[in-house]
Amino acid sequence: MKVEDKYHKDWLLKKDSAISEEESTSLDVFLKEHPQLLVEWEILEAQIDCLNTANFTFSEGFEFKVMDQWKREKEQLFDQSSKVILYTGIAAAVILMINLCVTQNSMSLDALFGIADMNADNTSLLFYID
Repeated sequence: MKVEDKYHKDWLLKKDSAISEEESTSLDVFLKEHPQLLVEWEILEAQIDCLNTANFTFSEGFEFKVMDQWKREKEQLFDQSSKVILYTGIAAAVILMINLCVTQNSMSLDALFGIADMNADNTSLLFYID
């Protein structure tokens, strides 16, 4: 005896006249014994047809709502405490650069890297770190 899934496949094939006469008779007998399955199969087919013919679109203003929500979430990342930490780091970097320029006695790019006073005797950067 066939299982319900096989009969369901036969039922779908019967619509296209793609099953034999013997399978069609077997299917008719099965459906007479199980009329609730035929109702379920027809409901499933109606749902599939509905999904195939549906025209899915976004509502008016959907794009702006998404961008607004994203903007609000992004703003939460940069709250007041984050700004204080950021400004403190920038100030420390500027003070360090000024300190290096004063120590090297030059306002060049080499002074910013701490290598302005390098000569042939002291070519190691570790010499200047001490």
